[in-house]
Formats: sequence, structure tokens, C-alpha cells
Amino acid sequence: MLWTVFSDLVCEGVHLELNSRDVLVDLPCSGARLLSLTGAMFAGLCAIRRPSGLNALIGACISVLTLVIANSLRISLLAIGIAYRESLGVNVMDALPHTLLGLVGTCLSATALYRWSLSFDPTPTAQLKNLSVSEENQARSHRPIIPGHSRLMVAAAILIAAIVIVNLTPAPIDARPASDPPELPLALAGLHRSSASLTDLEALYYTQYGGSAARARYGPYALLVVQTASPLRHLHDPQVCMSGMGYDVKFLGTNSANATALYRATDPDQRSYTVEVSYVSTGLSTGMTAHLTQASSISEVVWRWLKDPDQHWQMIQKIIPEDPAIAPEATHAWRQSAARAFDLKMET
Repeated sequence: MLWTVFSDLVCEGVHLELNSRDVLVDLPCSGARLLSLTGAMFAGLCAIRRPSGLNALIGACISVLTLVIANSLRISLLAIGIAYRESLGVNVMDALPHTLLGLVGTCLSATALYRWSLSFDPTPTAQLKNLSVSEENQARSHRPIIPGHSRLMVAAAILIAAIVIVNLTPAPIDARPASDPPELPLALAGLHRSSASLTDLEALYYTQYGGSAARARYGPYALLVVQTASPLRHLHDPQVCMSGMGYDVKFLGTNSANATALYRATDPDQRSYTVEVSYVSTGLSTGMTAHLTQASSISEVVWRWLKDPDQHWQMIQKIIPEDPAIAPEATHAWRQSAARAFDLKMET
């Protein structure tokens, strides 16, 4: 879709570059949400309109087609908004415009499915067309899908299956054995490490589903490292995890020079922090080894992980307070020291 308008577009997997700027788009998340909503709308219309098998198949095809178009349109608008944010004067990653763009895709799917539901006669047979509403409803009630003598047995079987399913022990297919937490540097830029423990919920999560994490403070700065062989389960950007802790998180863009995503997080006391996130593959080991590749988004991580599921990944998240009392030179030195410690691309 973007190719038809922009000649300078660069696309490598899920990595998009437009107007010489990296575009960070959360493809798996947006696609899954729109897929769920479209499927729910299609199922609801089928229950209300009761289409024939052929009409239901047509509706399913329309659902898939509109899903692809709507998600492509949403991603394209996000990409344009990020690439030309200064010209537009709007940050499309802010909550309101981001939500509105999502609603555009949802409304497109809903409109197409609604038009499809009106394209066929919902009455089951031609004989019902001349009946009154009460006669039609009575005729419908005499067309049981399941014979009367089997209804109770089928209902009981469904109830028993539901009870068994919800009480089964979870066995996620992407869970991995728990690993030792990553060893964080003893000091960065002359600031000694001060351990910050994980919460009980975090510790339980990583023990139950594999992977590990470690958090530490270095003077005014904070560092979080998560390592896992299941990035779909364990890796989330700050807009997910920090928002759940009460922060107001906004995406600022991507530093293409060092493949790092930038966010601003504001806590309930209105203190602001710059959050820098990089994702690094570490091959078959889970230690701090020489990395194979570095990514700036979950989408790129998942894209590469699907090609090579044996890769282990680390998320390196640096949290830097936006405090005028902290010298910019000190912050720059700490960034560079952290990059060297984890073999990240250096900031220019």
C-alpha cells in the first residue's frame, strides 16, 4: 500500500524505513486484536442472520479480506504519521490518535460485514417468505438442528467438557525451563550496582514459564534485563509493562544508529523518564555473549525468532530520569558504558 505513494520506502521483514526514519509498528498485537474483533462480529452476524453454508463461506472470505485491508491501512497510517510527525504536528503513537486509527480499521471491517449480512435473505426457505412474523418464528422453532431426544445428552456433554477444560493444568507449548538470572555489570560509568529485586509476581512468572530477569540501579539510572527463548511470552515494550505499573508511556521514535526504541514514561508524581529499549539475540546460550543481531521492536524480534526458534533473546531496558540536575555528559557516559557492557551498537 505504501509502495504506491512513497518511492523511498525500505521494507526488510517487519522493519520499515520511511523518510529516512525507522518506523516502529507492533504488527502481532494490532493484527491479533483486529482479528479477534472481526471474528466476533462475523460470529454474531451469523447467529442473528443465520446464513446458508454458501453465504457463510462468502462472509468468512469477506472477513479475511477486510481484515487484511484494514490492518494494512492502519499500519500504513501509523507509518506515515511516525515518518512525518513534525510536518503533521500530531504524534500518532499518543493514546487518542492511536486509538482512533484502530477504530478506523474496526469500522471498515464492521461496515463490510454489515453490508454482507444484508445481501442475503435470512429466512431459511422460500415458503417462509409469505408467513407472518409469528408464523415464521413458529416455523423456525420446528427446525431443530439436534433431534429432541439427543438435546439433553449433547448439552450435558458440552457442560462436562467445559468444566474439564477450565480445570486442566496449563501446559503452554512455548514455556521453557527457568534459567539463572542474567548477571548485570558491577558498575557502569563509575556508578556501582545496587540490586533491585523483582516483585513476587514477576519472579513467579519467570519461574513458571521460563526465562529470567534482573533489575538494578546505578545511581539515578535503572537497568532491566530480560532473557528468554520464548519472546512472544516474555518480551513486552514499556507501553505494556510500565503502563501496568501506573506510568503514562509515550513512544518517541527509534534511533536507527543504534537500533534502540525510545519512550517517555511519566509516573503518578509527574516525574518523567526516558526509556531506551534494545533487543539482542544471544544464540543458543542465555548468557551475555556476543550477539547475533539487534532489534528495536518486538515485531522484528518475533520475525527473526520465527525463522530461528533456537535463538535466545535479551531485552535491555535503560531508564534515565529527565532531571536537569543530572549533567548530560554523565548520562551520555552511562549510556555508552551500558552499550559496551552488553555489546550493543554504540550511540553516535
